[in-house]
Amino acid sequence: MPKSKNQASKFEISSAEIKQLAEMHKLDIKDFSAFDASIRIDFEVFQRDRTAKNANQQHDEIDRLYKAAKRRTIAPVAAALLNLSKESIESLSARGDRIGVVLPTAAQFAEAAEPLRLCKNIAHLCRTGGKWKPEEGGSDDTPRRWNTKLHAPKKRRNFAKRAAEKAFIINLQLTWLKSTGQTPAVTANHLHPGPFVRFAEECLAMAGVKHVDVVETLNSLTRDRKDRKEIGSKRMLKTP
Repeated sequence: MPKSKNQASKFEISSAEIKQLAEMHKLDIKDFSAFDASIRIDFEVFQRDRTAKNANQQHDEIDRLYKAAKRRTIAPVAAALLNLSKESIESLSARGDRIGVVLPTAAQFAEAAEPLRLCKNIAHLCRTGGKWKPEEGGSDDTPRRWNTKLHAPKKRRNFAKRAAEKAFIINLQLTWLKSTGQTPAVTANHLHPGPFVRFAEECLAMAGVKHVDVVETLNSLTRDRKDRKEIGSKRMLKTP
């Protein structure tokens, strides 16, 4: 599968660093190999989540690729291909497998004998249909314009803040519980953050993430759980 120029390099954490992490926080770990494996997975998932493009970003980059391919402008198409995210590449490649069209890499496109033909294929990959719609604010008599439907996620107005960091802290809580047998903190305060908060702060620092308030994030997760529980209870009360 073609690689994106923007695909982030994978963060690696060594066993020595994990051992140092455990010793620094005086964790009573009975099975270090299991702890080592679990921490590695937590970091790997966090790296994937925090570098993933959101739906709006994926939509925009596929839209840029489609418009460049439709105009048959060689340099912009090559640039758009070069800057496609891993998520968009996987999505377009999967569609290409279904319809029998191959998504080229930027290098393959630049070296192609017939790049204009490839432009047609790329536009076909990015487009799934469309319909005629009146101009915005116009009436039925207003001239209509073609509204293309892209093979791309729908745009959204709101995204959960710090979603990757929240998921990382939840995974660290599970690792802490499995490795130490002790229940990690679910709430905290800044005056007395506690051992789990300090552990999570160190893990975020090792991942190169700054300016994350672990205390507030932890408390936010607990509030979210309580809200979901209350909503669930209300729904059960309404069930006949």
